Amino acid sequence: MVLKIKALVIGFLLIGLSALGQSKLLFDEALEKLLLQNYDIQVQVLSKQIAENTASKLNNNYLPTLSVDAGGGWTYFGGENRLEDRTIELDPNASYTYDAALSLNYIIFNGFGRKYQLKINEENLALAEAEYRLLIQNSILELGRIYYEVAFLEENVALLESSMEISKDRLLRASYGFEYGRNSRVDVLNAKVDFNQDSIAFLNGKLDFENALRNLNLLMGDSIEAAYQLEKQVQIDSTLDLGTVLEVAQDQNLELAINEHNYLNSKYALANSRAPWMPTLSANAGYNYRGSEDPNGAFLKGSERLGPQAGIRLTWNVFNGQNIVNQQNAKLRLQQAEVRQKQIKQQVKAQAYNAFSLYKNAMAVLQAQEDNVATAERNFVRSKEALNLGQITNAEYRSAQLNYLQAMQNRSKAKYDTKNAELQVYAIMGELK
Repeated sequence: MVLKIKALVIGFLLIGLSALGQSKLLFDEALEKLLLQNYDIQVQVLSKQIAENTASKLNNNYLPTLSVDAGGGWTYFGGENRLEDRTIELDPNASYTYDAALSLNYIIFNGFGRKYQLKINEENLALAEAEYRLLIQNSILELGRIYYEVAFLEENVALLESSMEISKDRLLRASYGFEYGRNSRVDVLNAKVDFNQDSIAFLNGKLDFENALRNLNLLMGDSIEAAYQLEKQVQIDSTLDLGTVLEVAQDQNLELAINEHNYLNSKYALANSRAPWMPTLSANAGYNYRGSEDPNGAFLKGSERLGPQAGIRLTWNVFNGQNIVNQQNAKLRLQQAEVRQKQIKQQVKAQAYNAFSLYKNAMAVLQAQEDNVATAERNFVRSKEALNLGQITNAEYRSAQLNYLQAMQNRSKAKYDTKNAELQVYAIMGELK
């Protein structure tokens, strides 16, 4: 009987105890992998580079345009020219035309449209940078959620394994007791059922851990098969206060920053919408060459012309209905941006209150769970001593064991929940970098 029990125990352990992870992966190391390999971040970096190019003066009509144009033509014909007194026969011949030009054009003034378009593009660059920082922030929050979930599940596997070891020891003791007549067969069967339940819980917990670890690898852009052991010790800042959170959030919150850039864009767009009502003054200069050869010409057999040219042009679009509509819409978009700005400020304030309340509640829950673990541990140790002395039943001992396991699991979860709540507060403050 005892040999069968030992074989059962060894079988469960061999199934469950594969390597959970070899190399250590700290949170900062996971963050470094995320920033280097995450696909969304790579795309946003390219978007920021596009915005940098768009905001350059090279792209906003501040420099002149220089162009070269050249062409040529060939014809081949013969025939006759009829005059009043005679007809001139034209032998078949080829004729040629050719030209080349170097042109320089520059817009001197276009109603400040160039100025405000540059400001719009510069704000778009600042917006792209803020959106990049927001993506980094959200990626860190997502990393924290998944990383600490994996850490909890890994810690939970260790707790379930420890509980399984306790049940294994109880099963072996019950089996030995049955062999020597101290325990009944019912005691052995109950112990075996409890061990089986703990073994199944261990295997399910291990499966949850492995699935979550693959999700973490996917987020980091790492190999899906990579195996790690995660950091279990977390440092939690207990010095945060509501006043500081609200003050810093109003100054540094990234959603507020993004909305501010959108608001400024709307202001510049309104100013830019007035540009078509003003005249456009441009200048041009160039050097031209034209030539031709025509053996059948009546008077000219060929010609060449070359030399510089320069000019200035003033264009004024006196009336265009689209300009009126564009300006009206620009005013409406600015009003929308102002309303949106007020809305975002209220939202950020509410988010700051909610995040701080969640953080304080998580801190209190963590402290309560610490107390529960201490109480459950004392109860379990005393229950084990009482069981050995025959003062309590196996069912009472099992209850103490499960209470201790649950308390340890709750404390582990509360620890990581508190860390994620802290990260959320820092995100609202715009300090999660």
